[in-house]
Amino acid sequence: MVQPSASEPRPGLLDHKAALPTYFAITTAFCVAVAVWHKSPFPRGDEWRYLWYAENLVRGYFSPPEYVFLWSGPGYPLFVAPFIAAGAPQVALQVANGLLIGAAHVMFFAFARQHASLRTAWLMTVALTLYLPILDFAPFVYTEPLTFFLITTSLYLLTMAVQRGTAVWLVLCGVCLAWLTITKVSFWPMVFGGFGLCSAIACLGWIRHRAWTRRTAQRVALAFGLGALGCVPYLVYTYQVTGRVFYWGSGGGSVIYWISNPHGQYGEWFHNGWVEKRADLRKHHYALFKSVGAYDTSLVGRARGREKIARMLAPISSPQADDVFKARGLANIRAYPDKYLRNVAWNLRRLLFDTPYTVRKFHPGSQRMAVSHFIMLLAVFAAAIRLARGRVRAWPFACLLAWMFLSYLGPLALVSAVGRYTTVIVPVALALVTLAFAEPLDRWLSKRPSPPAT
Repeated sequence: MVQPSASEPRPGLLDHKAALPTYFAITTAFCVAVAVWHKSPFPRGDEWRYLWYAENLVRGYFSPPEYVFLWSGPGYPLFVAPFIAAGAPQVALQVANGLLIGAAHVMFFAFARQHASLRTAWLMTVALTLYLPILDFAPFVYTEPLTFFLITTSLYLLTMAVQRGTAVWLVLCGVCLAWLTITKVSFWPMVFGGFGLCSAIACLGWIRHRAWTRRTAQRVALAFGLGALGCVPYLVYTYQVTGRVFYWGSGGGSVIYWISNPHGQYGEWFHNGWVEKRADLRKHHYALFKSVGAYDTSLVGRARGREKIARMLAPISSPQADDVFKARGLANIRAYPDKYLRNVAWNLRRLLFDTPYTVRKFHPGSQRMAVSHFIMLLAVFAAAIRLARGRVRAWPFACLLAWMFLSYLGPLALVSAVGRYTTVIVPVALALVTLAFAEPLDRWLSKRPSPPAT
């Protein structure tokens, strides 16, 4: 933890005790206002699925007893379920999203203050506040606001777990990492891989008699191990309903299939409605979708509302359909490796800049994302240079942040993805930048005159 030193400037406006709660109150109020102000059809996009899963949890199950539908993890539906049980209106979820984003800034400041001076922590928190693309998801029942909060909270809890090493911090960190993983299953390589990697480093430190390396790696490995352990109940559940070991969901085959698409698009994901409507997609993909029962309505019966949608999509979202899509996707990759590599390049561009798409337009939200992520890339590149040269405060922890960043985005680059997925890892990128530039920023800000006290 960074302690205030005599070299820090005299207390001023930014250092006043009232400044911190005032800033976060204003920030949170703004996030809530943005969430509530937006008007759109309800539900929209993936909202129906999260609401449907939440309704299922209220009834006592996740995937229905009659069929298996495991397209999302239960982390976000667990958050939404109390609102459904209480009969809360849409605006309550929007307010909750705004509060989550506001709380994420608080947790990021708490993390930054452990590694930098007060003013540097302020500066980096303001930088996170200026990351506007996350507000695009505040009005909707999407996982991004909750994931944004969980990832920033994980950063702080990981710091405390490393510094203190007490059971309470390790358990809290493990719970947060587990909830993060079952909310967005794309984080499982980070958690399970982090556990394995840090365990190996701890063993190496023990062999070479490096107590500090061994102790730090042990604490991080314990935190990630508890996070992985927290995912076991969900993995046991998926095994019970599918008979498959380490099964996270039935969407993996679909994203592999679409990234392998050799027929002229950019490797982006298409839902079955587009396959049926667009002639170019129908020509090359309709037969496969038809073969796995994309338009089999035998399950629908008298179902209404979200249950009707789920039953219509169940055949194409089943574990069996997942196998078919995965097999066809891998066959396409073997047959057309050059097209797959081009699709991966397009996919990486889409992850970072939310373009290109065959159907979607480059809308204002995409423009905000492209500009923000371009700035983020420049900052991360500069941080990586300092990390490689060893000029980074808390160098081992900075390496852990680099692992978290790459282990999340790396696998996503290889399967069909969108720019929306990158928004939740931005706090980790900014945390890495904070550690990389904490020392020069501390020195620079300590020499600047303080604002006049009021």
